[in-house]
Amino acid sequence: MSGGGGDRPARHVLLTGASSGIGAETARHLVADGHRVSLFVRRAELLAALVGELGGLASAWTGDVTRRDDLASGLRAAELRHGAIDTLVYSAGSARFHSVEETSPEEWRELMGANLDGLFHALQLSLPSLLASGRGHVIVVLSVASRQVFGHSAGYTAAKHAAIGLVDSFRTEVRARGVHVTAVLPGAVDTPLWDAIGGEWNRAQMMQPEQVARVIRSVLRDRSSGMLEEIRVGPICGAL
Repeated sequence: MSGGGGDRPARHVLLTGASSGIGAETARHLVADGHRVSLFVRRAELLAALVGELGGLASAWTGDVTRRDDLASGLRAAELRHGAIDTLVYSAGSARFHSVEETSPEEWRELMGANLDGLFHALQLSLPSLLASGRGHVIVVLSVASRQVFGHSAGYTAAKHAAIGLVDSFRTEVRARGVHVTAVLPGAVDTPLWDAIGGEWNRAQMMQPEQVARVIRSVLRDRSSGMLEEIRVGPICGAL
């Protein structure tokens, strides 16, 4: 089966964080290109509607990326359903914005879990399949906070800085073995994440999830021999 661009072969994509926002929009774009997409989601109440919308190329499993056994089970089920995974799109994450003084140990652990621990599990567990495919590709959706420091976001900034370090290190380990690794660093995107954060934010000036999803789709459409290592995309007005 070919994807939506003629001679581009379809992929089997394991997509985490697909419940809503960037992840859900990315799933729509990838299915439109003919890829099989296995969704790994935490919010089960959104699962049925999304899978129904996407049709037969999509399947979904619920679990928490911070729990390694959940992710391992989802990976096994996805491969039984759609065959070997050759692409990982990691779009899971959590955000809270507080200073060091204000950050509780529980909040710190939550931020490290979704933004760093889950990423480590996903990279390690999917690597055998990525290598075996001969065309493995990893796309990790991070944040401009991976490279830029913002005040009053100590835990979030620390987690995203650590995550880009993990991605960069992983890339050096697997590039000679044929695996592409791309980090996508968006600025502020208007997603349900902001509903839980609270505070005053100019969401009208934020990007929409569809804009980031188009970037991810374009990365997988690229058939050149070069590797797209890092992509930054931000609101036209700059950081909010």
